[in-house]
Order: sequence, then structure tokens, then C-alpha cells
Amino acid sequence: MNKRPLIIMAATTLVLLALAILLAQQNQKRNEPFMHGKLYPELQSRINDVARIEINDAKKQSTLILKQGQWLIEEQDSYYADVGKIKNLLLELSELEKLEAKTKIAANYAKLGIDDPKTSETARRLLISDVDKQLIAELILGKGHKAGLYLRKADEPQSWLAKGNLSAPADAAWWLDKKLVEMKAEQVTKISITPAKGKAFTLARSKPTDKLTLENLPDGYELKSIDALQSALQNLSFEKVVKAGTSDHAKATRDRIVFTQFDGKSISIESFKVDEKNYITLATFAESQQVSNNTQRFNGWLYQLPAYQYEALHKKLDYFIEPQGK
Repeated sequence: MNKRPLIIMAATTLVLLALAILLAQQNQKRNEPFMHGKLYPELQSRINDVARIEINDAKKQSTLILKQGQWLIEEQDSYYADVGKIKNLLLELSELEKLEAKTKIAANYAKLGIDDPKTSETARRLLISDVDKQLIAELILGKGHKAGLYLRKADEPQSWLAKGNLSAPADAAWWLDKKLVEMKAEQVTKISITPAKGKAFTLARSKPTDKLTLENLPDGYELKSIDALQSALQNLSFEKVVKAGTSDHAKATRDRIVFTQFDGKSISIESFKVDEKNYITLATFAESQQVSNNTQRFNGWLYQLPAYQYEALHKKLDYFIEPQGK
């Protein structure tokens, strides 16, 4: 029997197998950028182009818009957004890495929580665009995973397990910049309090090493601790913000308290209650000029404070004094 044809056939088979393996390896290398790497490799170079961020799920919507250098929240009457949270979101998005390709079949999306955000219990849609509303990124975000999260690009059937975090809730209130003002206790030189009902009074000192004392302290009385009041603006923040101007708000009687720093800058706060909710208004000014220098930030807004912060600002004279020797 002539074995030569068998040998040639076997050799040919080995050559074809080797070629197949080589082609497979080449295809794998060509596909590596698709299968692995950053989800949006170009995003870091385009972060400064971002001017609009939309996030929605079946129940909530957040629309963050950059206007005249300020990030605002449409669903919160265009109040200021927390820039730190926005920067963090864009950084996290730019660092997302594709770990593993998942399903391309739409019927299987629900298992990963990346089905239609309008009806899904878990899916969120994230859309990022520039000032001309030209798309930069659009994702459907799904369930979390110990390695990251499931997602898919909105215009592609391919879904992914991605490595990284993405802080992108659809709740517009989460994006609020809730920090109001900060005046450290050692900066305070004077606190003037004018209650809606009761006697006005002033606490003052001439230098930071002194203690605040009550001007015109009644005979036979002494000053109690005022540490809580002196520190009330150390980290003043709010729970909710609403536009000013409703009749109920306008008619409410208001207490006024003014904190003044040693450099002459002052913060004026009016406090009042409506429907058992605690509100304040804010204004800042230089005492020598008596003009607001932060009107744009605070004017026209009512801030709802947590009870403990409101009560620290809302005191009458008898809270701070007691009979001597008591």
C-alpha cells in the first residue's frame, strides 16, 4: 500500500490546522480592543466638552445642565448642582473597563437589569452630550456585580460586565449642592439677633482670643454657654430648596440673625416655619457697605433645614442667660 498520499494528506491537514490557529490568534488580537479596554477611551480628552447630563429610570429623572459656568438641576428649579459629584461621575465613566462580553439578545437583558429604563425596576439611562446636544456617551446601566456592573451602550446590542463604579442616581435631589456657607467659630466677632417677638440682643468680642459677651447684660444675670450658636455656621447645609415667593412664605413672621467676621463680612439669616417645616433665607454682605455680594447664589431661594440646625439659629434672649449663681 502506498502511504505517500496519506502522509501528504496528514501534512496538509497539519498545515491547514496551523494556519487556522494563526488566523484565530490574529483575529483575537484584532478583537482585543473591542473585547477589553476602556468603554470610552476618548472621554478623558472630552470631559471639558460635557455640558448636559441626563439620568432617568422608570420613576425619576435628573437633568444637569452647564449654564454660564454653573452646573444646574432642571428638576430642582435650576438650583446649583454639586460639581464634585459631577466630576466624580465623569471620572468614573472615563475609567470604566470592559471585563466580559455578555448577551446580545434583547430578551435576556432583563436578567442583567439592562432592559428598557422606562419599565425596568433596575435599569437607568445615562446620556452625556455637549453644548450643542451632540452625543458623547449614552449607556443603559443595570445590576451591580462584585467586579463592577452590567451595562450596554444604548446604540449597540452587545452588553458587558464592566469593571468600575458609576455614581449616577436618577434622583435629582441627590445632585443638589447642599453646602450653604461656612464661618468658623474663631472667625466670629459679632452675632446680632432680632426675634420676630421679643427683645433684640447682640453678642460681641474685640479679638479672637476673647469670649463672646452679651452687650447690655441685665443686672443679676450671667451668660450661659453659646458654643452651639457660635459654631452654627461651621457647616451649614440644607435638606430641600424651593423658590421663594409663595403667599404662605411671604406672610410668615421671621427671626433674623447676623453673623459678622473679623474681616467685616457678614451673613444674614432669616428663619421661619411654614406647615411645621423649617426655612431660612440667606444674604451675605460687607458690613461697611451694607450691600449683598452673593445675591445671585442665595437670592430668591428658601432653604429647608434639618431641625437641629434650625434650632441652633432660632433662639431668644432667655435661652442664653440665667440668674447669677443658679
